Amino acid sequence: MYQMLLNHNGSMTKVLEDLYGEEIGIVKHHEAVEPAGEDASDFLLSRESPLLRRSVSLLGKSSGHVHLRAQSLIVLDRLEKEMAADLVETEIPIGRLIEKYRFEVYREFRYREIIGNDSAPTEEEGRASLSRSYFMVNRKERVMRIDEQISVGHVKTLFL
Repeated sequence: MYQMLLNHNGSMTKVLEDLYGEEIGIVKHHEAVEPAGEDASDFLLSRESPLLRRSVSLLGKSSGHVHLRAQSLIVLDRLEKEMAADLVETEIPIGRLIEKYRFEVYREFRYREIIGNDSAPTEEEGRASLSRSYFMVNRKERVMRIDEQISVGHVKTLFL
């Protein structure tokens, strides 16, 4: 199960909904357009180019459990204007926006890892998690970098 979550190459919102059997919502913790700075080289931009930086949680609308936390860097100029506006102005997860706008992307993984012991996540202090980072690429250009931490403490209980 952990490898499936780490290696999934589509919408995490949809996977989480299927896995937990509940609608997934988003909570935005931080969202600001700022100069790319040190992250510019990841997107072949100048240091002054604007990037949307945001931090969100995906949680079950019924249970309230936080299933995923993500930090994103997004080149808004590389998105359709309507999609960029929805990203900033609504509470719609990125995966749903990609589907809504039929925005074709592939994921270029930077890393995927299990946080815990050698073979499976631990339950110490409720901090069992998987971590992964990837770029979303459209037309050979990096559009987003997403760093995700996936809570797996609740996954174990689904299979006991």
